[in-house]
Amino acid sequence: MRFYVLIEFNGNGSGEIVRMSNDKQALLNEREYTLTVKQAKRKYYTNYFFKSDVPCSEISIYKSEFSYKKGKEPINVISYY
Repeated sequence: MRFYVLIEFNGNGSGEIVRMSNDKQALLNEREYTLTVKQAKRKYYTNYFFKSDVPCSEISIYKSEFSYKKGKEPINVISYY
């Protein structure tokens, strides 16, 4: 079963884990930023992404909770701006 971790980055060089769950939909409802990369480029233009740190929400997808606790790399990382 997949394990999801929601991280919110504040644009000042740091991020914090907001929630962890096996339910992806619950995490999607809690994220602060909701635009996909394509939508964000249309709204903010490409120069928005040239900053050193951009505020965003990130969902890291792990194989299982056990692999997350063991410090393994996530399978996929989805960012929302």
